[in-house]
Amino acid sequence: MQSRRSAGRKKAPGRAGAWRRLGRAALAAVALFGGVAVQPAAAERPLTFQGVRLSGSERLALFGLTRPGQPPAARRLARGIAAGMGHEAGFGTVVRQSVDIDPILRYDDNLNGGLRNDSFTLFGLEFVVDEAQVAQAGLLLGAGARSATRVALGGRSALVTDLDLWGGVAPGTGLTKAGTGGRACLTRRVDFANHLRGCGGASIERFDLGESEAVFADADWFRLFGLGPSLHEARLGIGTTRFDADDGPYDQAAWSAGLVSAWPAGVATAFDLRRGEAVPGQHVVTTALSAELTALVASRPTRFRLGWRQSEGGLFFGTPRTDETWRVALSRPLGARLAVSAGYEVTQSSVDFFEDEDFDLSVQIDF
Repeated sequence: MQSRRSAGRKKAPGRAGAWRRLGRAALAAVALFGGVAVQPAAAERPLTFQGVRLSGSERLALFGLTRPGQPPAARRLARGIAAGMGHEAGFGTVVRQSVDIDPILRYDDNLNGGLRNDSFTLFGLEFVVDEAQVAQAGLLLGAGARSATRVALGGRSALVTDLDLWGGVAPGTGLTKAGTGGRACLTRRVDFANHLRGCGGASIERFDLGESEAVFADADWFRLFGLGPSLHEARLGIGTTRFDADDGPYDQAAWSAGLVSAWPAGVATAFDLRRGEAVPGQHVVTTALSAELTALVASRPTRFRLGWRQSEGGLFFGTPRTDETWRVALSRPLGARLAVSAGYEVTQSSVDFFEDEDFDLSVQIDF
């Protein structure tokens, strides 16, 4: 179950003000992480178990457990992880399968897929947007279902499929929102330190003012390595996505790189970079950067994330549009079945109409 509260939309502050606010939010999160104690050197092990667990990477865990010099217990655990990844079973063996159904309860700041601002100025004149075209916020009630399956293909390969379906209604407004998405991936462990993955999938979301559709395919190479007691997973990827726009579909190719690390201090970090090609006549994300730090704070895994992206392309009444968006977010569980996340995001644009500022707060409850 999710509950989300937004402070609403308002005109974004100047760039200096945006950076000051982001800085204050980042400092608050860093202060929280200041309570993380670094383990003494005597407690360090060849495999930084806590950091690997916080990273969430099965590949990194398998690599660390199979490095030379690990005890027999580590090798037994590695065999269990490899079996769960579908790398040890025979062709057609279902090694993992799950179905989850959860209620949806969240505050949605754009129920109808509308425009973020209700007016703009052009040639010194102020224009007001039709109220029906402006984003409407409110409570969304509904349900969602997710299924996941992993099937062994033999030869240290597996097929992984995921399917999501959700829908909801906003009480008192008559607005509905629904979506579905699916992905199928072929994974292969080439050797001790190299993994390959190829995926294809699609997603669709429907709302009052239209719909959003995308079909994608991508391929990734993962290279694992160790530096002293720390473990690292580097990734290089290429992909293409077809988007369905009002004036017809268009394709965008992109490449990406990432690095997930587990450190002997018991923390995990992740860095990602994505570069997408410019698409004539379309406003698309061309560059995206993110950095994450995950650590145990008061015995609970807490994640701090910083992100930046740049979107380019398209004209607004003859003015070229370029947007830059910064985001800072923090998430942590509050109990065995309760978690909370909060974020602040600000968008600066070459066109004032597209400037925006948002604060979001969500609560997840697992039954």
